[in-house]
Amino acid sequence: MKNELTKIYIADDHQIIIDGLQLLLRNSPHIFVVGSSNDGQKAFDEILSLEPDIAILDIKMPELTGLQVLKQLRGKTKTRFIMLTMFDEPVYVNEAIHEGAHGYLLKDSGKDELLSVIESTMNNKKTIKHFQEKNEDKPSLSPREKEILKLLCKGYNNPAIAKVLLVSEFTVATHRKNLMRKTGIKTAAGLIDFANSNLIK
Repeated sequence: MKNELTKIYIADDHQIIIDGLQLLLRNSPHIFVVGSSNDGQKAFDEILSLEPDIAILDIKMPELTGLQVLKQLRGKTKTRFIMLTMFDEPVYVNEAIHEGAHGYLLKDSGKDELLSVIESTMNNKKTIKHFQEKNEDKPSLSPREKEILKLLCKGYNNPAIAKVLLVSEFTVATHRKNLMRKTGIKTAAGLIDFANSNLIK
């Protein structure tokens, strides 16, 4: 690592993850954690004010997702971003790349891999190579699929969606299967996170 101190900010909705990262990084002499938060809005505000060299962001957080923080801070700060998440679906990786993330790591990564990505990020090199073979173009969704996603975000189940859209439950189930196939997402919760980051304004 470089001799100068690298200032890092950590945002994750689970405090145990933040505590673990702080403990993991504590023994690295050239790294200093300047702050942390459990929600995206606080992360947005504090990254702007603290101006860390690197912000490590989870994707799934309350108030603002990690991807929304990344989007809204783009061009407003010199901070570089590493996404640290459980999601390895191509749609999330592609969105992070598109919005300028320097690194994308899964939470089962080891200390050496994290430190390597931090070093690469400080050298203005991107480290998302592990996911390149999985990357696909951002999925093209039909207007009906977007409607269903928005209703899922409002807590509607299949029968309720069918009633609102005046279609059969079988039709709704088919659209949901198509959404999962197009996005590479395997759960309803994952679809909702995708919609929050990409459709819901």
